[in-house]
Amino acid sequence: MKKFLSFFSIMVILSIYSYSLADPNAPRALRAVSSDGIILVRWHPPKNSAFGYLVYRALPEEEFEQLNMQPIEDTFYEDTDVIIGQYYIYRVSAIDSEGYESTLSNAFGAEASDTQEPLQGY
Repeated sequence: MKKFLSFFSIMVILSIYSYSLADPNAPRALRAVSSDGIILVRWHPPKNSAFGYLVYRALPEEEFEQLNMQPIEDTFYEDTDVIIGQYYIYRVSAIDSEGYESTLSNAFGAEASDTQEPLQGY
């Protein structure tokens, strides 16, 4: 029983420590979905206010590249420069009013599709 409690205590401490390290300025809950040759990337704004967002994309096993040169104000991005059947991974950062960039959001990927299904519930 002591070993279980020790393990449980360590896990709780690690969870709290990990949560406290999360950047409150980073966008949250990144999602991507594909339809009709477009990958739509959406996210929740950070806990602190953001002036705009930078979107990054990578192919599996490659480095991320910035897609937009200027910050965008919306909490979504439509990636139209995709190849059908290719899998892409996205991350987003927030820019504050002073021009500082947050850490990157969680990564989320989608395969570019040419189906014409509506992006319902997204």
